[in-house]
Amino acid sequence: MKIIKNPFVVEKYQSRELFIVFDNKVYLLKNVSLFIWSTLEQGISEEQLLDKLVEEYKISKSKAAKDLAKFLSKMESIHVIEKQ
Repeated sequence: MKIIKNPFVVEKYQSRELFIVFDNKVYLLKNVSLFIWSTLEQGISEEQLLDKLVEEYKISKSKAAKDLAKFLSKMESIHVIEKQ
């Protein structure tokens, strides 16, 4: 299942942070959330994204899976991503 960004989300990078704007609301992404969001540019699956997190941050797959699920759930709830 691929994760797709909502094409109506506006992105504004500032230093090492990213502000995303959607539905008149602004969200700040930094650190791991910024890594995840940037990796979504590649149009990858959730499993591939999980592997990239484990590789990049040298954490256990179970910890990465829990954190990724929480992040993706939040992003889906505000309609900035969609799973296809």
